[in-house]
Amino acid sequence: MVKPFIRIEKTLDDALSFDESVINVAFNYKCIQLLPNNENAYTQVSSHDEGIELEDWTVFAVTLCGEKTDITDYFMVFDNPTDGYGMPQVIWQLKNVPFDFGIELIYLEINQLLGETFYSSPFLLTDINSDKTARFDYKAKKDDFYQSIQLQTWFRQKLNRDEITNYYEVSTKNTVSVAIKETIIEKWETGLFNNELFISFRDMLNARYTYCNLRRFNIYEAFEIPMIEGNVNYSPQEYQLTFNYKDILNENINEMTILEEIALIKAQLEPVTAGKAIWVWNDTLLSIPAGWQEVTDLRGKTVIGQLEDDTDFGLLGQTGGNKKINLTASQNAPHTHFIANNENSSANVPLSATNYLQRARDVGGNPPEDYELTGSATASTIGKTSEQGTGSDINILNPYRIVHFIEWVGLP
Repeated sequence: MVKPFIRIEKTLDDALSFDESVINVAFNYKCIQLLPNNENAYTQVSSHDEGIELEDWTVFAVTLCGEKTDITDYFMVFDNPTDGYGMPQVIWQLKNVPFDFGIELIYLEINQLLGETFYSSPFLLTDINSDKTARFDYKAKKDDFYQSIQLQTWFRQKLNRDEITNYYEVSTKNTVSVAIKETIIEKWETGLFNNELFISFRDMLNARYTYCNLRRFNIYEAFEIPMIEGNVNYSPQEYQLTFNYKDILNENINEMTILEEIALIKAQLEPVTAGKAIWVWNDTLLSIPAGWQEVTDLRGKTVIGQLEDDTDFGLLGQTGGNKKINLTASQNAPHTHFIANNENSSANVPLSATNYLQRARDVGGNPPEDYELTGSATASTIGKTSEQGTGSDINILNPYRIVHFIEWVGLP
């Protein structure tokens, strides 16, 4: 896999560091120039030795002066592959970023809700002099995904090269040279690339699948890293490309092929086709499609997620519960009953074998609102109040809606 032009690092110092000579007094890192409002996403892959994983992120574009702009809505994670060493990496994309940062370098600050913060190496994000930039899409192997980048490099001129063959003509006894193939070459120039960028650029040009501005190309001559003179870290360079003008890269370069989509759908449906998934069917039993059947042992039941080590919910397939319950005496909450004492007593009179509660009546024979103590020798009525309640069941159902549960059993 071709290394990325924009690195993702775990510290800001690593993201902003470059290998430079101590004698250099002038530097340039402004040749990676992404364009704002790009409809075709720029795609890069992390290649950190310790691996990188992203989840629940917020992304800021940060200038070297520290000014932050939230670009979370324009940053996407396309995939999470593992590299050749088994380390997790991230294929990330920037698309339709509506901000233009001019000549200021920016870097990405990727914050996670839980986890590390990551930083990208710096680049430009501007439309300034965009005519002197070119987009490159590239990958090393057929099964790789395309990475893409925008660099300060531009077309200079077209050249013509003829392939010559020589043969000896017997009749004239002369060696004859004949042009057998004409090749149109495009000469291109780079901006002031630093050597680190030149190395990445050469590796990209030598990749097997390469497109410049969505046209397939090949490097015509070996690309040599230039010897930089003076106390600077940059220089321009010329190079030559040949194009296959009929091979235009699909704009949706990282979308899956039909076969890949079928394989993905099969993987996603595996729980269903294996008969391990249960679905809700909001229609009649007669309308259940072919290959499916009702899960009859879920009739009149709801489902609960397994909770390991729990007495009621720990065993997969365990059943239980009731629609209604009848409370027992031990399930009643602790409580007391108010008992009215004899209003005509001049002192407290306790309940006893000879004193019990009786509903009092007035002189007309009508019962008043209270009870009075009455003397008696009948012990069975001591301390009892009148009986209330019928012992009916209590409905403990949550609000519900009736559906069918179905499962896949396969077509006949």
